[in-house]
Amino acid sequence: MAALSTLGPHRANLLPALGAYTAAFAALLVLVRRNGRFLDDPKVLLGGALLLRLVLFPSLPDLSDDLYRYVWDGWLTTSGVNPYLHAPSDPALTSFQGSPLFQAMNSPDYHSVYPPLSQLVFLLGGATYTAIGWPGAAYAVKGGFLILELIGIVFLLLALRRLGRPPRSLALYAWNPLVLVVVSGGGHTEGGLIAGLGLLAFGVAGGGRRRAWLGLVLAAASKGIPLVLAPLLFRRQWREAGLSRTVVDSLPAVLVGLALLLPFLRPGVAAAVSGSADLYVRLFEFNAGLYFLLKEASNLLTGDDVGKVIGPGLRWAFLAAAAVISLRCPVRDAESWFRGALLIFGLYLAMATTVHPWYLLWGLAMVPFTQLNRRAWIWASWAAFLTWFTYVGVPHLPLTAVFWGGIGCFLVLEFDLLRSVDSQLRARLLRFAGRRKAAQIDSFIGGGTILDLGAAEGHVAIHLQRPGRRVFLMDVGSWFVAPLPGVVYDGATLPLRDRSIDTVVLSLVLHHAEDPDQVIREALRVCRTQVVVTESIYRWEWERRLLEKIDRFANRTRGMDSAAGVRPQPIAFRQAEEWEAAFIRAGGRVVRSSRLNRVGHRHHLFVVKPAK
Repeated sequence: MAALSTLGPHRANLLPALGAYTAAFAALLVLVRRNGRFLDDPKVLLGGALLLRLVLFPSLPDLSDDLYRYVWDGWLTTSGVNPYLHAPSDPALTSFQGSPLFQAMNSPDYHSVYPPLSQLVFLLGGATYTAIGWPGAAYAVKGGFLILELIGIVFLLLALRRLGRPPRSLALYAWNPLVLVVVSGGGHTEGGLIAGLGLLAFGVAGGGRRRAWLGLVLAAASKGIPLVLAPLLFRRQWREAGLSRTVVDSLPAVLVGLALLLPFLRPGVAAAVSGSADLYVRLFEFNAGLYFLLKEASNLLTGDDVGKVIGPGLRWAFLAAAAVISLRCPVRDAESWFRGALLIFGLYLAMATTVHPWYLLWGLAMVPFTQLNRRAWIWASWAAFLTWFTYVGVPHLPLTAVFWGGIGCFLVLEFDLLRSVDSQLRARLLRFAGRRKAAQIDSFIGGGTILDLGAAEGHVAIHLQRPGRRVFLMDVGSWFVAPLPGVVYDGATLPLRDRSIDTVVLSLVLHHAEDPDQVIREALRVCRTQVVVTESIYRWEWERRLLEKIDRFANRTRGMDSAAGVRPQPIAFRQAEEWEAAFIRAGGRVVRSSRLNRVGHRHHLFVVKPAK
């Protein structure tokens, strides 16, 4: 972090700073992952966050020139000029245009779009600029946003404690190098946004519905974009307290928002601000992976630059997607609400035409509350540093940064998807597979009592249940979800009397057993009529190796890869003749041995009766 603090006006230091930035990220992840317990102490977490910010605070990096515009707006306000009414290059501001601020700022032909809470912080910079000039004015603005951000971090910590979560995950935001560079180093308005988001998170976590609305209004009064979370918050509170109570609870926050806005309301302000804001989707473009992809694809197909059409189109697509999420996303508890909020922020960044690194702070503040796409957000906050090379004139870096950031996020999201498939979809697939497996063996079931041995979730057993049958579950782990009686046993000896069960079912189980022969002996001991076995068999060695890989992956997605009774190495796949010999050695008599399918892996059926 000390190396990062040397960024200053020395552009040559950017490459060493990137190395320091990467090292800081590695340290952060190691701390949270390996030694996170000491971060659960609020004094360590908050004290470290403050110390790291103080290290970067003296720097005035040229990675962004937004600070000049912040001070400009504050200077106009303290001089009695509404910063929304006049673009800096307006002839009406000739008396201000001779200042160094005007020469250094960006986009002098566009009206200010910064919301009123940010403008109040800019006032500190404007008053200081009048008194002592630059860089004192810059430090005044940075200090104002830093204080607001620290207040937001405290609220985020209180929200985690209210939810009973360990505070260490907050380090992913509070100690994140991107956050430190953006707020403490760059003085961006996201500091005020975090104050609002922190209060919003505290309210959603149970700190009060009115506090949640106040947090949302303050966040929007600092950056604007959090307004898209209003429908999601309204729906959650409507679910909790009803419509009338929700409207009443939101009124104080609405009044606060109006109070912040009123000092700046003048005829013509709305048109000026909306016109400049529209430029973000029609003219400005930066670090926008999906937008660039669509734009270049359209150029290749049509030969025309249709960016001015794609940008507004993506904006409306985002608004539609956000509406769907707000209406359909579960809001039954705080974590589900945070997942919805994080998904909306992520979609905004995916569909925006301009994505500056500091925009990632919106989602990073939500990351401690949910595992949803957490690794993708952390990756993106590292890759975002590459985009700063653009600000110092390094050619071709924008495309490289978008590539590494976008491809990295895509791969991480795909990895998460494969490791934890959406639980609802996974359950549907398991139920479908259970129904199919049950249909394959149903005609071989005899008697009124059936034991599904190695039942896992119980999806096969539930489809074997019918009038006149009593089906029981047994396995070495408590994975049962079917509403049937279930027992966990030691994997060796069944807690049942001899000949106490009519039919024992072993559906794709034996290859997982520590001792398959012992399981077969026990199944034959307790059954009265027969043991029905289905197994994946192989003929060639490459089939066995492929079966092992597929089986391990399938059990990882079900959370069963490290459970008792499931051996990672080796898995006991056998050929059909080997299983038949094992049944005979265990005291059984094979009355049926046939393949159940003709396409796909060899799925085999054995019906075994006790020899005596």
